[in-house]
Amino acid sequence: MKSLKNIQAFIKGLANSGVIEDAIELGQHIWEHFTNDYNLGYSDDSPGVIAKTLHRMNTGFAPRIALVGMTSAGKSSLINALFGKSIAEVRRTADTTVCVITAEFPSGLLIYDTPGIGGDEELGYENITRLFLGISQEEDAKQFSCVPFQEKTHEVIELSADQLVQLPPLDAVLVVANISSTLTKYEKRGLKTFFLQLKNQYQGRIVVAGTHIDELNKLSNQELQGQLDSYNRVFENQLIPVSSISGEGLSELVINLFRIMPQKVSPAKLQESLTNARRLNRLQFVITESSNLLAEIILLKGNQADDIKASYLWLFALICKQYSVDEDTWLKCNGDALKIGSKAHKKGIREYKTPRLPKGLWEKVQAFLFGAKFEKDAEEHKQIGVEGLKELLPGIYGLLHEFADVYNPELSDQAIRLKVNAQANEIESLVEQNKVEEIAYLIGEILQELLVAS
Repeated sequence: MKSLKNIQAFIKGLANSGVIEDAIELGQHIWEHFTNDYNLGYSDDSPGVIAKTLHRMNTGFAPRIALVGMTSAGKSSLINALFGKSIAEVRRTADTTVCVITAEFPSGLLIYDTPGIGGDEELGYENITRLFLGISQEEDAKQFSCVPFQEKTHEVIELSADQLVQLPPLDAVLVVANISSTLTKYEKRGLKTFFLQLKNQYQGRIVVAGTHIDELNKLSNQELQGQLDSYNRVFENQLIPVSSISGEGLSELVINLFRIMPQKVSPAKLQESLTNARRLNRLQFVITESSNLLAEIILLKGNQADDIKASYLWLFALICKQYSVDEDTWLKCNGDALKIGSKAHKKGIREYKTPRLPKGLWEKVQAFLFGAKFEKDAEEHKQIGVEGLKELLPGIYGLLHEFADVYNPELSDQAIRLKVNAQANEIESLVEQNKVEEIAYLIGEILQELLVAS
């Protein structure tokens, strides 16, 4: 490492400009953390930005995914194509007909394999899945008060509704449907009802995989489109056609899984869980995570300056780690991130004047005799939104353009802001609704166009 004296000289300009206090300590701690993997946990004694940044870097869990599928949908084959092992290989029993089974993968990924939906109503095993997912049971089928549940032993236990809510919350629900199978009107109605209930319970946490697209590809274009349209009406155009055999659609499925994961899930652990063939390439992985984090940041308000700077700094650190930068580069990036974060948070502050009462004898005299009015400065705090994104996105773009060996000529900050302007109305509407996944999708599209377009 450079000597402390040299680092101080570098940071001095930042400190003098009022960008952030404790910049030296911040740069050192973050550098040590992602190069030496030190266990620097959250500490209330640390300066706010340092503590929040390190806390975020130390947290993150492998995802918990509920696997929900029509009978004979090819769930096990899909999991094998994505994660390298079939459900049967990692679970403790081979029968999910009447039981929710936890399949734990070496990476820490947990998949809850549930009984198939759309099966025999008299047996009512779909209601086990419904009860596990927290949605209402089918009235015309057998009712269940407990979920048969198997975790880390061969023993199957019964979990009541009260016990189910004590399980860690699901991060995603992966719905699997065999789109080569033609649905009857009755099946469409039942599947549509199930999906709407699921969507209401897990808003923004659902991915729908339509398996066996390789079979549909053998049909005429008209027949293929008709079948896809039929399933898209059921799943509200969220269907991703895939083939576990040819690999078609699996990359899109993976990207959508990344996009819907909540903040507490580590994208790196999700990446680790996938097979090498299915992992996002480095640039795509960073674009996806950058988009998710930028979406979260622009929902923050102007009075959350430390959170904005910590999140943006964490994103810079992740990119630097992905591309194995040296210390000199990191110190520069560290300063850039802080300056950009400081500018962005101001986009969530609206300064204005508000009336105040007169102070002191002279002001009271002026008010009484001449009707003088007096004002004071005030602030309104709002989400930094699109204007904040215009400050944040060029920094991420510039970092990736430099590190990822992008062949396209580098665009100016103004050109990037114009790209954001083209989507501004849609993004701002989503910001008002706090639709983080949809915002992340749009930001990802912008970054993809900026960096990957030929």
